[in-house]
Amino acid sequence: DELPIFYVMEYFVFNAVLWAGRDCDVLSPMAIPLPLSAALVLLKRFRNIRRELAVFALALLVLHTGPWVAVNSSRQMSLNRFADLADNGYWSVYAKAYAYELLAKHALNNNDEPNALRFFNAALQTDPKNRRYRYDLARIYMNGKKYPDALNLYREILDREPGSLEAMTALGMIYSLAGRDSLSEKMYLEAIATDSTSVVAYENLAGLYLKTNRPDRARAMLEKCIGIAPREPRLYDDMRILYTRIGDPEKAKLYSDKAAALRSERSN
Repeated sequence: DELPIFYVMEYFVFNAVLWAGRDCDVLSPMAIPLPLSAALVLLKRFRNIRRELAVFALALLVLHTGPWVAVNSSRQMSLNRFADLADNGYWSVYAKAYAYELLAKHALNNNDEPNALRFFNAALQTDPKNRRYRYDLARIYMNGKKYPDALNLYREILDREPGSLEAMTALGMIYSLAGRDSLSEKMYLEAIATDSTSVVAYENLAGLYLKTNRPDRARAMLEKCIGIAPREPRLYDDMRILYTRIGDPEKAKLYSDKAAALRSERSN
């Protein structure tokens, strides 16, 4: 009656797809039934030498676990192993893309932008239907000031999702940095038309109006912002900058004091 057990063991070990994606170690679910089945067979067949079998089993455990611990003995070795599994493992599309996303976020947390870009690109290429990877990659391009790449990706996002507030505000910022002010204004106005409570769109548009010497329009946009988020100190700082720029120190101080008071409230 032990023959079916060995057949199942052989099936698990030599089937590459079921072999836990080339990751047959003590933490793999596929590794659990193998030692249990072997132990049951051995204990049944050799009742008179159970002590020796226990020592033998312990030795096998050490031999099995030792190399696994050695392979994962450092953070970098463990990370390299996981990246190798993502590249070469027999995983589903969803699992591979999710693994790349985890690797990308780990790289971001360690200020490793090249690998973050590499892994987010890999996630997007593996599962292009997942919109989250496209947004994550676009944000990294923006944060890394890779504006041409961010521009192309946010344009793609906007083509796929015409109502994407993030894409519109990001494109407005990129166009402004490139000196394409009319396109920047168009993007911000579209964002406001999509969401009339978007503080980011109003604030960025105010910055654009101030940059292009239209202080009245800038003030109107900042007043909209303060109406939406009256307890946000940053917006009062924006007003201070505006009034300083147009030469009204009294109002600049008024807004500066308001910003300081709100920050004080938050700290308490």
